Amino acid sequence: MTKPKPKPLGSTIEVADGTRVERPGGVPGIFRSIAGGVYVFDVPGTHTVGGVDYEVSDERETPAEAKA
Repeated sequence: MTKPKPKPLGSTIEVADGTRVERPGGVPGIFRSIAGGVYVFDVPGTHTVGGVDYEVSDERETPAEAKA
C-alpha cells in the first residue's frame, strides 16, 4: 500500500460540528473541538481531524503533478 500524498498547504476539508482536531506544534494529546463547516490546513505537519491523520506539505504542486 502506498503512502497517501500530502495535502497542499491551504487546502480544506468539510467537518461536522464538534469534530476534534489536534494541530501540529501543539501539546500532544490536546484536541480542540471545532464548529462544523470547513477546516483549513494552515500549517505544515500532521493534523488529526476526527481521528484521521492528514499530512500537510508546504510544497506547491507543479502542473505536471496536478495532472497525475
